[in-house]
Amino acid sequence: MSDQQEIKTEVTLLEDLFRMVEAGTLRVPRFQRPFVWTPEQMRELFDSIERGFPIGPLLMWETSEPVPSLDKMGAIDLPEPPQGRRVSYLLDGNQRLSTLYSVLRLPSSFPHTTAQSTWKWWIYRDLTVPVGHKGGYLHIQPGRSIPAHHMSLRATMRTIDFLGFARGLERSQIRTGQMSLLEEHTEHVGLIERGEQIANQLKSYKVVTIRIHEGSKDQAVEAFVRLNSKGRAISRDEMVSTLTHDGSATTLTESIDSIVDKTVSAGIGEIPRDVIFKTIVAASGTKDVLRNDWEQLARAIRDRLPEAVNDAQLGLERAIEFLREECGVKHIRLLPYSMQLVALAMFFIIEVDPSLERRESLRRFFWRTALSGWFAGANTTQIKWILECIRGFANGDDDLEVFTSVEARSYPTVFDARSARVRTHLLWQLWTTPLDAEGSPMNPASQLAELGAKAYRRISFNPSESWSSNPANRVLLVPKRGGVRQTLLDLPSGLVESILASHHIPTDAYDALVAGDAASFVHLRAAYLAAQEASFIRDLGLELLPPTAGEPDTDSDIGVD
Repeated sequence: MSDQQEIKTEVTLLEDLFRMVEAGTLRVPRFQRPFVWTPEQMRELFDSIERGFPIGPLLMWETSEPVPSLDKMGAIDLPEPPQGRRVSYLLDGNQRLSTLYSVLRLPSSFPHTTAQSTWKWWIYRDLTVPVGHKGGYLHIQPGRSIPAHHMSLRATMRTIDFLGFARGLERSQIRTGQMSLLEEHTEHVGLIERGEQIANQLKSYKVVTIRIHEGSKDQAVEAFVRLNSKGRAISRDEMVSTLTHDGSATTLTESIDSIVDKTVSAGIGEIPRDVIFKTIVAASGTKDVLRNDWEQLARAIRDRLPEAVNDAQLGLERAIEFLREECGVKHIRLLPYSMQLVALAMFFIIEVDPSLERRESLRRFFWRTALSGWFAGANTTQIKWILECIRGFANGDDDLEVFTSVEARSYPTVFDARSARVRTHLLWQLWTTPLDAEGSPMNPASQLAELGAKAYRRISFNPSESWSSNPANRVLLVPKRGGVRQTLLDLPSGLVESILASHHIPTDAYDALVAGDAASFVHLRAAYLAAQEASFIRDLGLELLPPTAGEPDTDSDIGVD
């Protein structure tokens, strides 16, 4: 293999790329992510092509060096790479090319079941939508009839398939007697001519390809990094996965996929990939988990990567259990800051079974950083410092009392679930398990998983009044007929007191609601919530900042919807 690297930019017919795939000379290296696009993203790709929008270049590395690669491109099995020939490996563009190849080359025998893994490859073009207009590409759910004027994209690349579609469309027009109705939709051209126009556009479509000829894998990856520095957004874990993959069975990206799946199974929701990546970096011994110098970062963690992945998974599992059982974080959507999870996972990597006293110190650390908003303004140096504090505490060298000097932000007066302070207040409320309208314990995690912030429903709706947006006007309660307010008014007489207490609704506020005074209900409940929360804050040894009006900081980095 030559170490001389040559980079060429070319324009290649889509058909020629497909022939390379079918000959085994264009493959996807294992360090790339498998197919992850949603059906909507797949449709948007074809819409972009039809409307003349650029879809971005494909980056390929052509080499005679053996490289472990995937055995599928999207939905379609690939042949083995030919012996003794150079093979091109797709460094960037897997999602796009996999969509184009699998949809346009889809076998007629490919299943079309209720599983998304099958029906997403069957994309149709509604020929009643003029060329260049949005909304022409669609999926049809299994079991539904397919209108004759919906052309499967797999029929566009092969003449025999297109002729079969055209004959079916003609028979449908004659059989149903709808020729005039269909012609009315075509705006001066027939449906078949429109289908032909779309098919010809796809057959003649050209893609910009950047080919890296020969050179070593490290050189190819370096080119990948540099070309992506000003190109599409690429996740940190994808970049480092590319740089660290050594041909082993599992890539970093696949390891993170596995950890994501495990956290979903645990019932706390989907942990963001970047949180898992930061935990792996921290577990490797690297002090700066926010660094973006990809090549140096990859070199720093490469030798410890398998152990770091395993440690990170175990640390995250223990940290999630701690957050759920001892901090009330029933779902990831209520976690104020992602770095709280990284820090706790770092602790549990080092100390597996801390004493009750040390667990209490961790609990106070969580609440103090959440209430103060410490992570909201933390820079790289401060994040490195806090992880060092956690490591020191886990090793028995330091304590976490430094966080007693922070000040807690006051009760939020506007409900916005993007605010870490609002989430912290909701977590405090969930220390008391809410009861449903029948007096049975609710499962907040399932409500949050299904609805996100919408699980906290408005009690009284009056958007022109400032009190309407107060958290005191929200409650985690599944309404019966008539909405949340009516559900509260109709509570069973023998259970009213216990249900109200579980939702932190004082008697005087409820009396105001019964009397039809929604404003007084909110003001009385808000005062009660603020006072009760302030008592909790004082128990943590924190000073409380003066109340502030207006919108809260939308400073949480964990998605809520």
